[in-house]
Amino acid sequence: MKNKKIIKKFIVAIMIFSMVAMYGYMPLARAASLTNASVLITDSDTSVSLVSHTVTFTTGQDLTAGYMIDLDFPAGVNLVTATSTCPANSTGAIAGQVVTCTVDGGQTLAAGAYTITVASTTNPGTTGSYSIDIITETDASIEVEKSEVRFFIIDDVTMHAHVDSTLEFVVSGVASSTALNGTFLCNALTTATTTDFGTLIPGVAKTICQTLQVTTNATIGFNVTVEQDSELENTTTDNINSFNNSPDDTGSTTAEAWASPTGVLDADHTYGHLGVTSNDTDLDSGTGFEDLYNVANTPHYVGLNAADAQEVMHHNGPADGSTQDKGEVMVGYTAEINALQQAGDYTNTLTYIATATY
Repeated sequence: MKNKKIIKKFIVAIMIFSMVAMYGYMPLARAASLTNASVLITDSDTSVSLVSHTVTFTTGQDLTAGYMIDLDFPAGVNLVTATSTCPANSTGAIAGQVVTCTVDGGQTLAAGAYTITVASTTNPGTTGSYSIDIITETDASIEVEKSEVRFFIIDDVTMHAHVDSTLEFVVSGVASSTALNGTFLCNALTTATTTDFGTLIPGVAKTICQTLQVTTNATIGFNVTVEQDSELENTTTDNINSFNNSPDDTGSTTAEAWASPTGVLDADHTYGHLGVTSNDTDLDSGTGFEDLYNVANTPHYVGLNAADAQEVMHHNGPADGSTQDKGEVMVGYTAEINALQQAGDYTNTLTYIATATY
């Protein structure tokens, strides 16, 4: 019997000797591993701030009062402004690179799944793989369970796309008897390049019209203005002046309902005048021209002059070339003379300018 005990002791001694020979020391028992451990970060770019780390794991043992869960962050993560959200019945603290959740007095964190969120961190400035150690410890700082999770820091990918700017402007003629601003009618046929009043009869206002269409992808939108090179003029330099009874090149910019020329003898600018109107209800506010359209179906007019462009169309975003007020409007020109207007053929040149802001 005694010999058997000696043999057993000898076998144990040989095993201890073999382990020391293999490892150089006697291996100690290792802590169990936490399961289902992972970390999710809100931003993986280098040096970015206000990053949150959501660490999840499952414990295999109960954690009683005073026990701790430590998250050991790598040196590259800045925790100076960080905050932590610990599991219920535990209290968080941050010291250096370690976030600790300590189980409150009289409480127990039963074995199971838990989440700790560490917010407002700053990422490392170097790309690469970084690890966080998750460790549970007793109140005497003895390791109970442990796992390692990793996250990767990498430069953001810059995406780029280009869209060409577009602007298309079309002027079209309008048939006679076309309604403008409700019941008001255009009296003569026009084309894209000709606007002919024909023969003007004293005391009878006559209107000719054109359609304007704009297609653009401009962010801020566009406006269209019209200007004339001179007053309507005949070969002997007599004028049909601009609305409203305005001297040469001083057409009124205050929109108002049509009024006949006053016909004051020896005051040439009162013998006849020309005005412009538009059915755009969205003319640029503050320009003085926003009232050209009147909701009571009464067109309002301004005069043209050789120096200032008059706005007749406007929209504050992209336009499709067909939607009223946004891509299409009608412009009307009304002329009226009285018996004092000098005879002759009168001409001038109109210029439209479409400008987009991208």
